[in-house]
Amino acid sequence: MELKGFPRKFWVVTDPRKQGHENPEIDDIAFEANMERMELQFRGGLNADDIYGLYTSESQAKRAAEKLLGLISASQKTAWEITRIAKTLLSEK
Repeated sequence: MELKGFPRKFWVVTDPRKQGHENPEIDDIAFEANMERMELQFRGGLNADDIYGLYTSESQAKRAAEKLLGLISASQKTAWEITRIAKTLLSEK
């Protein structure tokens, strides 16, 4: 596939609220990709709706990821932590 004007490598930022990341960090939601890697990501379960944005540079992607992580409320982070603790306790039984 040819994408005119689009770089061979680009950066992807996913929305952790849609993917169920628990207590995400920038490296969890921002990654470098190319068309082949995106094909693998989609085969692995990534949906187009999970993508927050595509960026031509790492710095753009990291800024977007930082902004997105800042939008996640404290209550959501607390809910993720409670879920993590519950899974740990259940797996110990």
